[in-house]
Amino acid sequence: MSMKKIAVLGNAGGGKSTLSKKLSHLLNIKAYHLDDLFKSSDGNKGFSEKEQLAIQDEILLKPSWIIEGVGAWSTIILRLKFADTIIIISHPLFFHYYIVIKRYLSDLFKQRKLLINQRKLFSQNKKLHGNHSSRSTSKKELPEIKRELSRIKKMLIMPWHLHYYWLPQLKSAIDVICDEDQTVIILKSFTQIDTFIIMLNSHD
Repeated sequence: MSMKKIAVLGNAGGGKSTLSKKLSHLLNIKAYHLDDLFKSSDGNKGFSEKEQLAIQDEILLKPSWIIEGVGAWSTIILRLKFADTIIIISHPLFFHYYIVIKRYLSDLFKQRKLLINQRKLFSQNKKLHGNHSSRSTSKKELPEIKRELSRIKKMLIMPWHLHYYWLPQLKSAIDVICDEDQTVIILKSFTQIDTFIIMLNSHD
């Protein structure tokens, strides 16, 4: 089985990044993570479909690659055409929700020390500037609250959409685009992912 151009796809929180890193180490092929490549340097703005295609085109022309992530549909279609190996990670939907929510809560926990420091600064500013500082800080916090609510909404909608709409479309596209020379692997649990890695190690 030739594995030089590998597309790793799947729902959120399924272990795509972890698998790609393991494959990169095992096969000595560079892994590209689209969550990083398809966002601006500050991480707040996603690139347009045209920009995503331009970024991906540079990777597809390389002799070997591991591309992990989703991105615009047109970028996925191109990956399916160029890849010699397509790996789909598809756990039960509830498990994707479990991982996504766990990650979110972990992020909140990590930010706790930062929030405590911000509150200390806020308390100090309040003593220095009085109520005016309180009103100013509250206004500054509103955009942050809106962004957090938007993040929660996306977190709840995305796994459901990917599972019930995107994944069936992906499988249909594979049936149409891929030929006999391409390998399609569907992994439905972490046990299967681990077994797959062990199998590759044994063939090395």
